[in-house]
Amino acid sequence: MKKRHSFVSNSSSSSFVVIPEREVRKVVLRSAEEVAERRETIRKHLADEIALRRRDGLPWTGILSDGEKDFGWQTRVYSDISSKWNWMVLQACYGFSDGGYGKKTDEYRKQVDAYLASLGLDPIDWKELEVVMSDYTMETSIDHQSIDAEGTFLEICRIGIAEWLYNSRCFIENGNDNG
Repeated sequence: MKKRHSFVSNSSSSSFVVIPEREVRKVVLRSAEEVAERRETIRKHLADEIALRRRDGLPWTGILSDGEKDFGWQTRVYSDISSKWNWMVLQACYGFSDGGYGKKTDEYRKQVDAYLASLGLDPIDWKELEVVMSDYTMETSIDHQSIDAEGTFLEICRIGIAEWLYNSRCFIENGNDNG
């Protein structure tokens, strides 16, 4: 991991996770009501997408239609729930299917599915997501230099998936610092 201007990120130059150190300390200060409200907001957002996919007869691949799905060298910052969720799911998918980007990625898939189960939602059909990504029927990708499933999940686990998704001060930054 690199330190970039007082925050922790993975080491890619094109796309990386940002969790300011001060946000890690703030998590313990959240009230039970605030945590419950954030959790319900996320649960509803994910449940709505799952319901749409079921209505259309499609499997739940974990990719949210209203978020960014292609992370690369564009110069953008993503702090919305859907884009951060998609980033997290794609990291778990790439890391596991590719085999070279992190041996613990199966564990991270299980963490994502356990989080969904804690919200009373269905797990992701990871095999279907791999198929969709491999035949390019869905424009989803993370630039090869940004694939770091283990680093991403280690950072997200410091504050928890719900905090990562809901907190706008935690974000994904896309850009190229090589020139």
